[in-house]
Amino acid sequence: MGSTRQRILQIVQRRRTETVAGLARELGLAATTVRRHLDILQRDGMVQFGEVRKKSGRPEYAFSLTERGHESMPKGYDALLSGLLREFGELDARQIAGKTGAEAVEAVLTRLGRAAALRYLDPHAGGRAAAAVRALREMEFEPQVQDGPNGTRISLSNCPFRSVALSDDAVCSFDSAMLEAILGTPVKRERCISRGHDCCEYLAEAGTRPADLTGSATDTAGVSKTDGSTAAVERAVASAGGGPSGVDARGDLT
Repeated sequence: MGSTRQRILQIVQRRRTETVAGLARELGLAATTVRRHLDILQRDGMVQFGEVRKKSGRPEYAFSLTERGHESMPKGYDALLSGLLREFGELDARQIAGKTGAEAVEAVLTRLGRAAALRYLDPHAGGRAAAAVRALREMEFEPQVQDGPNGTRISLSNCPFRSVALSDDAVCSFDSAMLEAILGTPVKRERCISRGHDCCEYLAEAGTRPADLTGSATDTAGVSKTDGSTAAVERAVASAGGGPSGVDARGDLT
């Protein structure tokens, strides 16, 4: 796929919907050029459009990603499966005693998330907030962070496990556990693609969020450029083991 069309997909995903005029401004291209790219993306089943209601003037259309468009973005299914197989292979009867299958899956995903947090818990690397943003960016969650009166809101524009999450939100235990372990504070999942929302969104409530979850850590609106989500997630989920801040990824399932 051409780099311009890839950028269009990234922008539309991050903003949920975008018009031709908005894309033209962002890309520095003529509207006619943007329309040609959108025609190709629509032909390929990557984007769809709907009319934007206006009080007057010509109708305007906003574009959004189709499910195929979302799936064309970076994904980490193979890394997640590898981590799950490894963790389940290391379980013994004592660790899963009394648990249903669903409870065991959620517990293992939570443990994977805590394990992934370990490689970002570096006290010399700019604080917990910066570490959380770095982790989410490297795993291609495309985070956007915004401070508000109720706390700090973390929106995830991309889900590396999207098709799994749409069928079972237990997989969200991975990213919520990772965020809580890195931030050192509880987070509340307020929006989720499995519930029909256009993105997943977490809230670190005011009074519980770490003091450094402000300032430059909120500057995350740009499209991240990483070495690919599969490699990043694989490195993260492969890092299970004891670590700082009381996080122990190898303990009993809880």
